[in-house]
Amino acid sequence: MQIKREGTLSKVVPSKRKSIDILWCHMDAFIYDETFRRVRMRSKRKLDHCYWCRKEFSDSEVIALACVKDCGNKVFCQSCANLIDSPVEIEKEARDE
Repeated sequence: MQIKREGTLSKVVPSKRKSIDILWCHMDAFIYDETFRRVRMRSKRKLDHCYWCRKEFSDSEVIALACVKDCGNKVFCQSCANLIDSPVEIEKEARDE
C-alpha cells in the first residue's frame, strides 16, 4: 500500500453566475475625498471599495449609490454603475461563493 504525504488535489469547477436586482441607482451620490473618509471612519462599514467589483476607490472618484434588493444600499464605482439597467438585474461570474 502506497501512502502520499504531500501533494495537491485540483479539479475544474464550472463557473457560476451571480445576479442582483437593483431597485434604483443614484449615479453621482458621493465624491470619495478626505471629508467622506473622515465621516465614514466612525462607521463599521468604511465604504472604501465597490460592492460589485471590489475595486478600491481613489481620491476624488465619484461614487454611485444603489439600492440592492434584499441587501439595502450599496456603493458602486462608475464603471459598474454604468452596467446597471435599472431596475433590471446585472450579472457577473461569482468567485468563491
